[in-house]
Amino acid sequence: IHESSVDGARKYLKNGVNMLSSTRMWDDHYQLSVELCSNAAQMTYLTGNFDEADEMISTVLDNVSGLSDRVRVYHTKVNLSVARGKIEEAMELALSTLRLLGEAVPNDPKQVS
Repeated sequence: IHESSVDGARKYLKNGVNMLSSTRMWDDHYQLSVELCSNAAQMTYLTGNFDEADEMISTVLDNVSGLSDRVRVYHTKVNLSVARGKIEEAMELALSTLRLLGEAVPNDPKQVS
């Protein structure tokens, strides 16, 4: 992926979020808000703006209601943690996400055969 393409996508997505931005955007335009905010967080992380991406992820997680929407954002959060070098945090989040999806994941990685 070309860096300028990612940054261009980030800018367009953030403009979309800003156009929707209101106190009721999640109530009035839930799916559009999920799509714009989730993708904007991902593009923001990919451009190296980790703190901003983390804030955006938190906002999305505070507002999503469905498991599939939540899992999608957790995927970006796992990637962000890896990019920051926080491998243990990424692993724990990935494992807890798998548990949310109903997968039987042992607490001790040594138990995996």
